[in-house]
Amino acid sequence: MKVKYLIDPTRLQAELEAVHKRTPATDTASLGSALSEQMAAMLRHLASRTELAFEALTAEVRDYTRLRMRFCGPYAPGTSYAPNDCVQKGGALWIALIETTEPPGASSCWRQIGVCR
Repeated sequence: MKVKYLIDPTRLQAELEAVHKRTPATDTASLGSALSEQMAAMLRHLASRTELAFEALTAEVRDYTRLRMRFCGPYAPGTSYAPNDCVQKGGALWIALIETTEPPGASSCWRQIGVCR
């Protein structure tokens, strides 16, 4: 199993080592402060990437919700079908593209999406 890191551990180690090299080893207060600042910057970066990923996921879920299909069984004449309703008629599976009461195959209101066997 491959692990995906939001912050590259190699980069994190390199950045922390760079902070350590810039700060004298005897100045522990400055070293602690510099390390804290670097960690805070990395956490802000991680938070912004996480927020972007969450926004993208939310948009994807919204798209799937909009595209949700509902199987209604065999076509029933006179029934009103909403967009994305699916029916079986004449050995085929049809999806309604717009609200309609017309039978599948009789107009452009429907699209055949499969064959029932």
